[in-house]
Amino acid sequence: MTRTGPTPILAQLAELFLDYGEGYIVSGPLAWSPTEVMLLLTDWLPRKTILDATQRTALADILRQ
Repeated sequence: MTRTGPTPILAQLAELFLDYGEGYIVSGPLAWSPTEVMLLLTDWLPRKTILDATQRTALADILRQ
């Protein structure tokens, strides 16, 4: 994130996270749990998305934050 707002990569990944949440988390798009994160990373992302090298590199740092 920059002083002026989210970076384009952060915004792209956030959109992916919300798409996953809306479609697959029964309790709502913001009801994340460790299990939901695991399913996102090990099942949904590899099957449903194509991340470029910059997005893949940023993914781990963004999830840590």
